[in-house]
Amino acid sequence: MGHVDVAHVEYTLPDGRALLGDLSFRVPEGSVTALVGPNGAGKTTLLRLITGELRPDAGTVAVSGGLGVMPQFVGSVRDESTVRDLLVAVAQPRVRDAARALDAAELAVMETDDEAAQLAYAQALADWAEARGYEAETLWDVCTTAALGVPYERAQWRSVRTLSGGEQKRLVLEALLRGPDEVLLLDEPDNYLDARPVVRAQLRPVPRLRCRRTRAREPRARVGRGSRRPREVAHDSPR
Repeated sequence: MGHVDVAHVEYTLPDGRALLGDLSFRVPEGSVTALVGPNGAGKTTLLRLITGELRPDAGTVAVSGGLGVMPQFVGSVRDESTVRDLLVAVAQPRVRDAARALDAAELAVMETDDEAAQLAYAQALADWAEARGYEAETLWDVCTTAALGVPYERAQWRSVRTLSGGEQKRLVLEALLRGPDEVLLLDEPDNYLDARPVVRAQLRPVPRLRCRRTRAREPRARVGRGSRRPREVAHDSPR
């Protein structure tokens, strides 16, 4: 089982303003925790610190059990990315890296079909297998069937922008909840109306650690040395 341990973390914005000051908390294994606060309180920044995307100015962040992340942008994707791109983006790092290398090798073969490109493509296929990419595709088939009603083979090249916000959310949740990571960070998982009943039904029975970010209805006061601190409001352990 996984856990998150944040100890005496401080973070200052690029403009010099203190955002987080001496922030400490521990989320134990098997629990569900929500971060609630007004816009600008530092909720998303805190999640980025936990994932390692940002580094704290002081303090430490420790995570065990593997980390799966639903970024805030999921639900509002309107670019040219495909269903496959979205699933790759939330896959484990080794699968992401192997997928990108395979995509680059396939493009090279299409543009310059010489011996070097063929050898690079063969190596990329071998690396994809070693990273358990084919197993990931089997999982994605289950996810697209559950979320979109079609198998992965038919759904993989569909543009994500043709999906509703709720469909995007559910697809990523299916991938994360069925995946191997013990710690899940979900940035506003139910902020699309058509996703809320499904999200709540999916999250309830899962016996692993989930950190959920949402918005507060009312502003919170500033705390600690002129900084704002996201407020930890719930620890619900599955019965």
